[in-house]
Amino acid sequence: MQDPRISPRPARGVPSTPDPRHRPPVTQTPLPAARGPPTQRREGARLRVALESSSIKSPSQRARKPSAEHRATATQCPSSRHVRECGFSIQGYADDHQIMKTFKPQEQGLVLSTQLQSCFDVTKAWMADFYLAMNDSKTQIIVFGSTKVLNEISLKGVNLGGQTTVRFVTTVKNLGIQMDAGLTLDNHIMELKRKCFHTLRNLAKIRFLLSTTQLKTIVNSLVISCLDYCNGMFYGISNKLIHQLQLIQNACAKAITGKYKHDHMNDDLEKLHWLNIRKRVLFKIGLLAYKSINGLAPSYLQELFTYSHHGHTLKLVIPSRSSKGFGDRSFSSIGPRFYNALPDSVRKSDTVDQFKSSLKTYLFGLSDEEVANIV
Repeated sequence: MQDPRISPRPARGVPSTPDPRHRPPVTQTPLPAARGPPTQRREGARLRVALESSSIKSPSQRARKPSAEHRATATQCPSSRHVRECGFSIQGYADDHQIMKTFKPQEQGLVLSTQLQSCFDVTKAWMADFYLAMNDSKTQIIVFGSTKVLNEISLKGVNLGGQTTVRFVTTVKNLGIQMDAGLTLDNHIMELKRKCFHTLRNLAKIRFLLSTTQLKTIVNSLVISCLDYCNGMFYGISNKLIHQLQLIQNACAKAITGKYKHDHMNDDLEKLHWLNIRKRVLFKIGLLAYKSINGLAPSYLQELFTYSHHGHTLKLVIPSRSSKGFGDRSFSSIGPRFYNALPDSVRKSDTVDQFKSSLKTYLFGLSDEEVANIV
């Protein structure tokens, strides 16, 4: 007698009915990668005299789908050629680009009204060819200069055509750095101080759960890394702001060593093998200069360093500057000057690690007065 739990075999030519109790195994078939049109991509463009953080939005018109060749052209051929034809320079990092131009106050009408508007029109036309659109509502324009120069700028905005007018701002955020029109970095340092002390207060609540080694690792990763981020820009800022940064580092050292707020530092920085703020700034500048000279930095940084062919000593060429100001703080000026001031034992390092070790040892042996007069 046949077991009723076993389904009888169907006759030949008769389609079998699937048994719901015996389902075939589920196989996961990989879905094809989604290939949306380039209208869904977002880009950013910034002008220093010009545009900061202009995002891209997708237009509603999608009449026809672009071909693969058309999409590749949009990715491989940026609008840098069109921007340079308008008299502007362009630099980019990933999908974030900055468009810049240097001008005199007497040329503000020509640059800010005519040339800048033409640059916008060319950029918008290029974007339209690849189904992109510029978001005018998120466009910001800033002019950098001294207080005297900024007072001579009478224009306060740019008309982008139609009813869209973009007014100048006094502070923009560029790759995490808040840059003001006078490049004092006051707003950035105050915000950095607030963020770092907030982190240290939270760490104080769990201090009893951590060892000294663990706490030092956490402080280095969460606080000291913020002090070291783009700290080459801190060269030349006021002594008041340097003091604010030094307070953050002192608080980090006290948190690791278990001292209280009003305790003296003594030689805690040396025990932790930490350079102070001024020396850390010079350390970053020297490291970038070494990488630029030895071909380990981007090409636009390598172009700033050339050796002079006069005399018996091999020195880097220091660009001439008419007066002290923003030019002294630029990397093209401070980089060669600081690298020329280094001893030969540091400059002749074979590897990056050897150079970092030699440079740190050299900076540790300098006093505060010698650091102030080194460049």
